[in-house]
Amino acid sequence: MINILYNIINTALNKNQMGKISPSEYNSALFQAMSKNYAEIYGNFRKLSYRKMRFQDSAGYGDEVFNLKQVLEFYINEKEFDLTNGIGTMPEEVNLIDSVFDDDVEFEKTDLKIFNILKRSNKFEPTICSPIYTLNDSTLKLLPAKNKVDITYFRKLKQPKWTYVIANGVEMFNPDATDFQDIDMHYLMLPNLFIDVLAICGLNLQMDQVQNYVNMLKQEAMVNKQ
Repeated sequence: MINILYNIINTALNKNQMGKISPSEYNSALFQAMSKNYAEIYGNFRKLSYRKMRFQDSAGYGDEVFNLKQVLEFYINEKEFDLTNGIGTMPEEVNLIDSVFDDDVEFEKTDLKIFNILKRSNKFEPTICSPIYTLNDSTLKLLPAKNKVDITYFRKLKQPKWTYVIANGVEMFNPDATDFQDIDMHYLMLPNLFIDVLAICGLNLQMDQVQNYVNMLKQEAMVNKQ
């Protein structure tokens, strides 16, 4: 996917006499665009969910909430997590926690202040039937204390890298490089990335131009899958 976008980006830049974007510039601009879109997914999902509640959405394949949910689920991971006396440091890749489970019991998220109040309470201290957790920076704390839980979380973005080799003085795409990293976003976000990368490069297209290039992206992606 990263090479498809790279080629279409350069097509648009060359057509507008802006030259070719270098691999390092492309990697940097692409990560900026990805970070922007990744941050916006959560807010857009909230807005679309509100519209859905007001019956302002489309049914079937036009259900934007359903589609955007799949974009979010692209980043969901789950793993068994080890703690010491109910305290552990979250892995670096964790962005947001979705759930914490011990067997079939789910821990309820609380603020650190409430967590500490309940920890000191003799009457309302959490039990295994009503466990709680709090997250302060990257530190996860559980009540009652457990040494192993299952966590589901939204992971952080992987930084993209279009890798290449030089052949006859020209950069040639090389996906076999050890540091290669494809675009870490759902395919549905590709048109957004195209528009935002071009904007970072200083090119703002009209809507009719955008649609033409988006069609090219879709065609290239379909050929690439065959």
